[in-house]
Amino acid sequence: YGGLKEGQVVNRLKDEYLKEKRKTQTAEDVLKDFEKTISDIQLIEEMEQSVYENNFEGFYLYYQPQIDAKTHKVVSSEALLRYESPTKGIVYPNNFIPLLERTQMIRDVGMWVLDTALAQCAQWRKTIPNMGVSVNFSAIQLQQEDIAEKLLNTIVKHGLPANALTIELTECIELEESLQYSECFAKLRQAGVHVAIDDFGTGYANLSYLKKIQADQLKIDQIFVRDL
Repeated sequence: YGGLKEGQVVNRLKDEYLKEKRKTQTAEDVLKDFEKTISDIQLIEEMEQSVYENNFEGFYLYYQPQIDAKTHKVVSSEALLRYESPTKGIVYPNNFIPLLERTQMIRDVGMWVLDTALAQCAQWRKTIPNMGVSVNFSAIQLQQEDIAEKLLNTIVKHGLPANALTIELTECIELEESLQYSECFAKLRQAGVHVAIDDFGTGYANLSYLKKIQADQLKIDQIFVRDL
């Protein structure tokens, strides 16, 4: 689209998109899909700028305390990733995290989350000696061949024991079937890192999965306990 300005390019793309999609969808549905696609592209561009140019500006963590049921004391905290867009404001995790995974930016953002959460854990341990922290990891992050080494090196960087960290995984078939993941989990467990399965029961759940992952913790999804 040489010679066209940015707004003109979007309009041209919109016209071509609508023309093609109207063959199988209503005009209203096509328009919604197009607007969602453009919005996703804009969000991806903003996050790319944040990750690769602005030191993760806009990303931040919330910490959800985890309480020991017997002592009623805080023993750990889960790091929850959030993002505030300069143009869209607060963006919900279910909107931006899939885009991070699709573009594999989740690898860089995930390491930033790990580094930030462990730094915070080190601060907490000055007053709560055995405080731990949980960080979510996806299958895409764990596909990196040296991910176990990166995790362990980051723990050492902050002067923490390996058992201060729990990595939380969302159950999926890839984690069970790949030998690479099994080897990664074995290295982490051997070092002392805890492994937890998050939202257990909503995805690819069976006894074989539990045997191969050998998780230290299961976090049952709320749909199974809501009415208890």
